[in-house]
Amino acid sequence: MRHIRQLLPEECAREILSAGSNGVLSLVDSDGEPYGVPLSFAYDNDGYIYFHSALEGHKIECIKADGRCSLEAIELVRKRI
Repeated sequence: MRHIRQLLPEECAREILSAGSNGVLSLVDSDGEPYGVPLSFAYDNDGYIYFHSALEGHKIECIKADGRCSLEAIELVRKRI
């Protein structure tokens, strides 16, 4: 990370994952091209993230071709009126 002061503490990241259910999974396909797919996920507090997927398709092909990935979790903020 370029600016280490922007790194979230692990506890904060776990809270966001626990509270969230949507995000964008970013992968690399077999041609080395980036591929991002919005999805729903579940986090189990043991460090595992689960998401639904068919057994075949572009997402699975990307994972098989290159295991590198990142998940951007979307934290919903509800404003009280």
